[in-house]
Amino acid sequence: MSEIFQRVLHLVRQGNVKISDHGYNELMADGIFTRDLFLSILDGIEIENYPEYLKGPCVLVLQKDRDGKPVHVVWGIPKGKSSPAVLVTAYRPDPKKMDGRLFEEETMNQKSYVKLIHEGSYVAEVDVELIYEDEGWSPYLSMEDAYKIDDIREALQKGDIAAAARHARIYTLTPIAV
Repeated sequence: MSEIFQRVLHLVRQGNVKISDHGYNELMADGIFTRDLFLSILDGIEIENYPEYLKGPCVLVLQKDRDGKPVHVVWGIPKGKSSPAVLVTAYRPDPKKMDGRLFEEETMNQKSYVKLIHEGSYVAEVDVELIYEDEGWSPYLSMEDAYKIDDIREALQKGDIAAAARHARIYTLTPIAV
């Protein structure tokens, strides 16, 4: 186990974690929940580490979701810093998709942000704070905002609109006949 992975594990155990906004978008796109990754990191298997990566040392870890399905997770620590652990991105391992997905980035210029969450025939508008820093994988979501989005997604998947509406504005998608 590399020193980078050991440091990430220590920071995760302390709850000293941020989630890149790009990373959360990737989680959603692949149907992965943040909590699953925080719970499964302790059993994670290090695949590769990148101690000299431009934005800071990072490590690719094979983890599992709540259904036991494999997930590749990139964890990092901002360059020149000792914390936090950053969940950079996560995706379902698929050899056709691995190239180019590991370190994609999004450029955003806002702090307050409305994230749109699509689940089934619903869309939720969720107010979040994006955290911008000069280094690392900024912008970030806080763990609280990532958990809030997880809760909304789960509620919508279960059809519990009232629970989802406690944290977001919910809309029904209606197909348009052309």
